[in-house]
Amino acid sequence: MKTLLERGTRFLADKGPRAAAVSVTIHTPQGTIGPLDAIPGRRDFAEFSAGESDGTVAEFDWIVAADALFVDAQKREPAPGWEVHWRDGDGNTRVYVALPVTGTRCFDVSDRLGMLYRIHTKLDRVDG
Repeated sequence: MKTLLERGTRFLADKGPRAAAVSVTIHTPQGTIGPLDAIPGRRDFAEFSAGESDGTVAEFDWIVAADALFVDAQKREPAPGWEVHWRDGDGNTRVYVALPVTGTRCFDVSDRLGMLYRIHTKLDRVDG
């Protein structure tokens, strides 16, 4: 018998993306994944200092179904350098690059069953 949490997580993994998701493609060294549904996560601006320049960078999380991350019939875990491509309402493609937030992983498992991954990214560029 499944717990209420397990049933709720499965429901969200199935229905949640349809209600809150946008279509993205993920580019990895092994190939392209998608298009697939991804739920936009938190938006933050982090400050950085590079030599004589200071600035901010937009950080963004994407929540995706773990079982959607297949390249060449092999399931992949998000890795630093992966790119999430999202076409915004203005027709521009926003490219987000996966980066580790703490340690070496650039994603967290968002639920107890491991059905959803939260990929941590930063906005790298906007292609017109």
